[in-house]
Amino acid sequence: MKIGIVIHSKTGHTAGVGQGIQSKLKEEELIAEYQTLSARNDGEMKAELIELEEVPSLEDYDVVILGAPVRGFSLSAVMKQYLMQAKTRENQPVLCFVTHQFPFPWMGGNQAIRQFKAACESKGMKVIQTKVVDWSNKNREATIASLIDGFANAVQGLRKDNEKVV
Repeated sequence: MKIGIVIHSKTGHTAGVGQGIQSKLKEEELIAEYQTLSARNDGEMKAELIELEEVPSLEDYDVVILGAPVRGFSLSAVMKQYLMQAKTRENQPVLCFVTHQFPFPWMGGNQAIRQFKAACESKGMKVIQTKVVDWSNKNREATIASLIDGFANAVQGLRKDNEKVV
């Protein structure tokens, strides 16, 4: 099973969660390729003005994990622009998460996840799991652990489903 993890992170928080997922998958003897998104104008808030340094293709992966920060109560413009350009496959399974500074998901995280889900679905991808990490919430570490375990379990489930088909 080929797994791709593509992360946009400015402060390193989102990257840390993505790396945690990659480590957990490795423990479970699954190999995931980890890629970081970057833009020449990372501070830009309008997705259509973002200039990505490169646009990794997603179409060769059996499952994709995407992570991005919340900016201005929305999904980061870098991830939005990436999803507009990335090559994907119809019904490709995707798991998405966002990180944000506020203590509760309703303070921008939920809205960003809805945008993430809509952007993935507009590409024909099948969103199978999402999560919001509230960085200033006292339960942040438990939320991250739950996200990592939940995403790893979902990927294992997809792996078993693929083995049944073969």
